[in-house]
Amino acid sequence: MGCGGRDVSLFSGTDSLHGLPGTFTVVQCSACGLRRTNPRPAPESMSVYYPQQYAPYAPKPLRSGMMGAALRRLRLDGTRVLVPPGAPGRALEIGCASGGFLKRVEARGWRVSGIEPSATAAETARKLGLSVHIGPLETAPKPDEPLDLVMASHTFEHLHEPVAAFAKLRAWSKDSSWLTCAVPDSSTALFSRWKASWYDLDLPRHLFHFTPDTLAATLARGGWRVVRVKRQATLNGIMGTAGNAMKARGWPRLGRALSAFPNAPAVLREILWPLAMVAGLAGQSGRMVVWARAR
Repeated sequence: MGCGGRDVSLFSGTDSLHGLPGTFTVVQCSACGLRRTNPRPAPESMSVYYPQQYAPYAPKPLRSGMMGAALRRLRLDGTRVLVPPGAPGRALEIGCASGGFLKRVEARGWRVSGIEPSATAAETARKLGLSVHIGPLETAPKPDEPLDLVMASHTFEHLHEPVAAFAKLRAWSKDSSWLTCAVPDSSTALFSRWKASWYDLDLPRHLFHFTPDTLAATLARGGWRVVRVKRQATLNGIMGTAGNAMKARGWPRLGRALSAFPNAPAVLREILWPLAMVAGLAGQSGRMVVWARAR
């Protein structure tokens, strides 16, 4: 990243999600504290680590009926997390997968488009009537009008060159624009205590392992100023970490059950919402939501 520090090895791990081959080391810069995966697979080979069964690619149906309507009215359909209040404008989602979230943002009056490296997921999004560039952010064309909002849910940790990516997005955006994102938070005990078993480490797909400070510094180098950091209210990282730890200790059946929690039916996560709130308030969910403004 060009800060001049040397890399200090922290620990090594493997692909705990899909079991693909390779051992990868997590290193930390001695100068700025930024953590990253080493070695990083080359961009042209990354598709190997994103098989068709990669969970974020799966279409996620919208909740219907009275419950779905109530969630949308209260903005508990996920839009509150990444969409700031105010008049809608032009929004771009980086890593829009199959387009479910982008459709919810569109329903709130935003003019939306997306970028998605997976051709299969992007085609699913296009069938919903969405404008989606198939390919990485690096190959995406400039939008036809300046952006008011850039959104990314668990995407920026996958970027090979985040500073260049943030600078590109800043060049596409208005001076008053927002950048909002959800990313894993490696400043918590899930990282320091459980290391390679941490669910959101997700080697080697996650190339950077941000803390609030290192993400703010990286965004600043790309032209963005962080104005809000909030720990995400979720049990996904905690349950997934427990699952990985159980599998590593010879309890595969229990481990698989716990690891499946992030993709469990929405009703189960809603029942456990109070515990997720506690994890978020304690700052130990292992995930954070960051809002930044253009500088």
